[in-house]
Amino acid sequence: MYTINENLIIRNIDSKYVIINMETGEITTFDGTGNVFFEFLYKLKDKTKMYEYLLKKYDVGEEQLQEDITEFLKTLLEKNIVQYMEDNA
Repeated sequence: MYTINENLIIRNIDSKYVIINMETGEITTFDGTGNVFFEFLYKLKDKTKMYEYLLKKYDVGEEQLQEDITEFLKTLLEKNIVQYMEDNA
């Protein structure tokens, strides 16, 4: 499960997520598909549900979508926007 870093200011402005990391001062923005990816993580924190929804919504192959999501999550982890936590349930 992915959790959003608590030291962020997150706003949706003109259909674009603007994220300010209060620890580093770094500003990150997402629009388009990145906006959809981030919204799923921000609200649901569930990569599987995001994958299933996007596979139905967009004309994209499973492998390509998986690669896109993995790359997006890698970027979020590198920017310390999200952390990955093992689900021990």
